Amino acid sequence: MLLKDKSHYLNNEQVYQPIIYKRKKQNDLPDLLVYYFYYKKDSTISYILYEWEDKSDTVMAISQTKTLYAKYNELVTQINAKYGKSQTEGNLRDSSDLAEKDYLRRSDQWRNDSTDIQSYVVLSNRHPVSKNVRVLPTHTIRVFVGSPFKQKGSLVMSRDEVAYLDNKVRLFLTDICAGNFDSLRKYITHTVASRVKDEQLDKLKDEIKNEMWDLDQSQKQVTFTGKAYTNLRYIRHGDTAKPPTEVLNILFDEEDKIVTVLPLKGSPGD
Repeated sequence: MLLKDKSHYLNNEQVYQPIIYKRKKQNDLPDLLVYYFYYKKDSTISYILYEWEDKSDTVMAISQTKTLYAKYNELVTQINAKYGKSQTEGNLRDSSDLAEKDYLRRSDQWRNDSTDIQSYVVLSNRHPVSKNVRVLPTHTIRVFVGSPFKQKGSLVMSRDEVAYLDNKVRLFLTDICAGNFDSLRKYITHTVASRVKDEQLDKLKDEIKNEMWDLDQSQKQVTFTGKAYTNLRYIRHGDTAKPPTEVLNILFDEEDKIVTVLPLKGSPGD
């Protein structure tokens, strides 16, 4: 069934908004949505997204998470049979993990000269409330299928590039901690800066607390849409836990403007 969707998806300017088909629910799984993204120049497919997402935003019983995990395993097995064993990341190893942790994630990737497939499953029953911000439970499977995007230039970041973006982060942190919200907007991408309100920045200020953050990781990657993003990960100064208990992820776009600022809190062993 063709689905009408008013959402706007961020893509390379050469790609149309998707055509979306909905397939009926099967075997206690969420409805499958299939997104077809087309190039504007010749209407050939840029990539396809297959998505199973629980829309209830409620805590899911272990029996249901096992059904979703079994579906993800089935998909990985099918793709492995055709493209070889995937590159895997995440803390979801087998079904026994479902009863032990409330946040589980696994991602897989297959890539050759003609095909690029990326998939992930997130099974999270976490629903903490921090002031006026509530994190909802998430139970999702996504599989992206497309052709490898030919990136111009290297994805390896030089020390100068990292230092340049790190300096922007330091200036941003100085401004937000001082409450200089008008000043910090120059570091944010125009789309976000024009929409974010001072009240939201004030809440973010409370989450960040101070400027004492240490750069931990830097990574550049190209998405299926052809857009390149850079992520800098910071940990709270003095946090020696493994994994760290407080993390600050800052995402930059191709113009070195901040797209996302995401403070995360956990507990050792998560």
